Amino acid sequence: MIAYLKGVLAEAGPDSAIIEVNGVGYYLAMPALDLQGLPPAGQVVRVHTRLVWRETGGQLFGFLKPASVEAFDLLLEVSGVGPKVALGILSVLRLRELREACLTGNAALLSRAQGVGKKTAQRIIMELKDKFGALPGDGPEDGSLFATATEGGAVGDALSALTALGYNQAEAGHFVAAAVRELGGDGTVEEILRTALRLMAAGSR
Repeated sequence: MIAYLKGVLAEAGPDSAIIEVNGVGYYLAMPALDLQGLPPAGQVVRVHTRLVWRETGGQLFGFLKPASVEAFDLLLEVSGVGPKVALGILSVLRLRELREACLTGNAALLSRAQGVGKKTAQRIIMELKDKFGALPGDGPEDGSLFATATEGGAVGDALSALTALGYNQAEAGHFVAAAVRELGGDGTVEEILRTALRLMAAGSR
């Protein structure tokens, strides 16, 4: 399996890029948001990849962040969601938005992606909300949103504390992520917990 490619960006289009590695040009289908983050043609770039095999052969997909690859893999686990739809979702939704849409049941947000109707959006939410809830967000806009709590840090400790109090993973993950955003992307365990509990209390009124 090809985990990533590091080479010269030969060209980039609206939905794909070609990276030259040792004289070989690799065609990558990429989300629009990732393509926007590529450097100008001629510069060296490193792109994380996922190879998907279909009846017509293999197709290589590229992403700027490992978290985007994880999100792509999760979306492909949903019944009825193929690579094209998954790529469409990641083209219009940032990782934080995708995660929040699944945790809050925001089908309208998911439906912004081409090929995602109401039923598909609801299916994505139903099948992924618990998986996203177990993956706390502890970074800025597209940071380590999919880092597991076992990696430690204030976010992981705060999530563990909330689940120990009896909150489920999805609920705890949602409010921890909201607390980190309110704190400006950082905070101690105590600050995150205090903020998350306050948000929980406000939400239950």
